[in-house]
Amino acid sequence: MLQPTMFALRTKHHITTKHTPYYLMFGREARYPSQIPMEYEIMVQKVERLISQEAPSRGLREQDTTYSEVSANNLKSQEKVRQRKRQRGEEDHFHMGDLVLVKNARQEQSKGVENGGRHVGSSTYGKHGGKGCRPRV
Repeated sequence: MLQPTMFALRTKHHITTKHTPYYLMFGREARYPSQIPMEYEIMVQKVERLISQEAPSRGLREQDTTYSEVSANNLKSQEKVRQRKRQRGEEDHFHMGDLVLVKNARQEQSKGVENGGRHVGSSTYGKHGGKGCRPRV
């Protein structure tokens, strides 16, 4: 049950990146099982011929361009969030190393939850791989 769910998540276009995770990883869109003919035979000769003709897909050849697009899309998305916050009078005051309170959104969304127990605890806002990241407990 988990594999079909993960396949569905990996082949869905994400709003922020404008690409599927599968495409970003493999440089091509995934084939759904329904797209493969039932009478499809795997023969050694066909496989060897395909391997001898194999070349990187267009998506892999253009991977640097795609990653640049994804980075630009992420920055646009982040800026939209910042603009919405400014319109509401909110500001982001987080800097690397700041302590932040982590909210347990799942518990907060549950019906009948009282004010207590909504927050998981404090955590440090930090960097991972040179980029800002959400705090983890």
